Amino acid sequence: MRLVNKIGQIRSVLIEFFYGEYFKDALRNTICVVFPIALFFLLGHKQAAIGTGLGALVISLTDLPGHKTAKLKSAILSVSLFFITTFIVGLSFSSQWLSAICIFLLTFIFAMMSAFGTRESVVGTMCIILAVFVLGLHPGDNLFFSLMVMGGGAWYYTISLIQTAILPFRSTHQAIHECLSATASFLLTKAKFYDPSTNLQECYQETIFQHQQVFEKQELIRNLLLTDKHAMKPTNAKGRRLLSIVNSTFSLYEQVTAIHYNYDDLRKRFAGTGVLETIIVLIEYLASDLNKLSVSYLQRSKRSIIADKKYADLLNDLEIKAYSLNSTDQDTLLNIRLNLKKVSEYIHQVNENDDQFDKINFSEFVSAPASVKSLLNHLTFSSPILRFSLRLAVLCLAACLISYAFPNAKYSYWVLLTVVVIAKPRFSVSWNRNIQRLTGTFAGIVLGLALLLLVKNTFILLGLSAAFLMGFFTFNRPRYAISVFFITPCALIALSVLQGYSTEILLERSLFTILGCAIAFAAAYIFPIWESNSIKPVLGKLLTGNYQYLESVITSKSGLKGVEMSPKLARKLADNSLARFSEAIQHILQEPQVKHINIQMLYEIQVISYRINAMTTALILNPVIPLVKKGATDLKQALDNIDFAAKNSSYFDPGNMNCVISKDIDDTKNLAETITALSFQLRAVVTNC
Repeated sequence: MRLVNKIGQIRSVLIEFFYGEYFKDALRNTICVVFPIALFFLLGHKQAAIGTGLGALVISLTDLPGHKTAKLKSAILSVSLFFITTFIVGLSFSSQWLSAICIFLLTFIFAMMSAFGTRESVVGTMCIILAVFVLGLHPGDNLFFSLMVMGGGAWYYTISLIQTAILPFRSTHQAIHECLSATASFLLTKAKFYDPSTNLQECYQETIFQHQQVFEKQELIRNLLLTDKHAMKPTNAKGRRLLSIVNSTFSLYEQVTAIHYNYDDLRKRFAGTGVLETIIVLIEYLASDLNKLSVSYLQRSKRSIIADKKYADLLNDLEIKAYSLNSTDQDTLLNIRLNLKKVSEYIHQVNENDDQFDKINFSEFVSAPASVKSLLNHLTFSSPILRFSLRLAVLCLAACLISYAFPNAKYSYWVLLTVVVIAKPRFSVSWNRNIQRLTGTFAGIVLGLALLLLVKNTFILLGLSAAFLMGFFTFNRPRYAISVFFITPCALIALSVLQGYSTEILLERSLFTILGCAIAFAAAYIFPIWESNSIKPVLGKLLTGNYQYLESVITSKSGLKGVEMSPKLARKLADNSLARFSEAIQHILQEPQVKHINIQMLYEIQVISYRINAMTTALILNPVIPLVKKGATDLKQALDNIDFAAKNSSYFDPGNMNCVISKDIDDTKNLAETITALSFQLRAVVTNC
């Protein structure tokens, strides 16, 4: 049985890899880069080969998942800016100082493009990297080389847009697959709560991490589908079908989130009954089924879910055991069984695509497009985007001047390239990128050196270089360290074939990578962006998210008209604020000031906030529509507690080491009483600590 499961897991991994968007995009990108290089080299036009290859290579990294309109905008913006960037840098070659100033100004301008959104931010970063490559390559004919770079970019996006026109929902299918897979992982973490051998605090941290992963996948789906005007037309059958699937997927996750109890008390009450073990097996069954369903979206084939007799038997056993317990334990166990059954029904609904969703204002769930005003709002020194843009510009200027100290080095521009790739707004991200860059680089150098020593056939070496380039594209988004590992031997082999093997390439690659990493890491202290200093406003948004979600659910359940915010939208905003708070904690853990921060207190706030959201979701999924008077009074008190905590969050002291961590909530309370008790805990931790 274990062997069969192992084979099934390996099969799923292989399907996920070869059918996934990352591999297919990598294959497309590699062909788009290699083809013009090979063509122009065969025709004897070396400069044209380098220019088109460089343009196609760098511009391919701006091609984020998206629909046709978004990709077309990226294409126009990228191709235009690539020509302008290449030409401007080429004009500065008359003086090293002029080149350095040019790099400084271009870096600042392109880094500020982050104010317009993720897609524009990536385009800006790639323009900076292109400027570095042009500075290092130092082409002779500036206009010709600029046109070739633009041509390479246009060639790439032509192929990409044709592919998008043929397969318009390819990225959406990938996103749904990733969302279902992340939901399955979330389910498995929920199973650990029923295992007495696991630490509950660790379970909560893992659950919140998985919650953050699911939210990111849901946001990607929203950006891909809800911003696609063509897909959102009522007459578009495929678009409506995907919308129905997405709605069922999100509803499934809501149901999974609503499975929440006082697990410490639950473990004690059901110890030795066999109930906990049965629940774990049932959840694992559901997670396995969900994983299989997620794979079907990569293959674009409908998978028939066949009811497993063992699963049905276990579900019946749970019901039989429930009726042998006292009334309190019986109600709890039957509620757990009902939740598991509903999750199974939602999985079936996602598979069958039979969800009839209500009319929803989907535009609410998509961020408003950025404008010039977005940029103007960041033209203040308090803006992290402006601070990072200045830091990166100063860094690139310094790296450029340092590279001039090595006049005989052919690849001194790798210092500048490493700085641009490594330097990130937050300290922890820069630190992680440093480690990934160094690890991948030196592992790649060892592999590249071994191949250059063992393989002497030029065609085989070029084939290996192309394969490594494909590896770089495949892992660039999901696994940065692995992508660096692949691009290093790719570059070493290509340069060695082009210019002849020399230890100079290996030495310079090593030296300038280390130097660039050191500069980028040290510069984290220039105009720093410390999460520990900005935790108060992040906390305020977290509490506001809790308040708005609970308020919208209470208003909706009470049957009142004129609801300011729908529960679904409020839940999205609450999830967003929780994900941002969780992200802030992870960044703080790697900052130098972490020893002055009460991390356990932040974890406590994080867990309570998550539990309030989970209980609020359970409240709205409760089939009993009206709220009884006692429940309404309790929930009004809960709102007052959260509101008080939010208004006083500016006085919160994250460095208070004397904060007493609160005890858990009694599971015998009903939903309204539990939410109120949690809100008292939240208020106490935020204000008294």
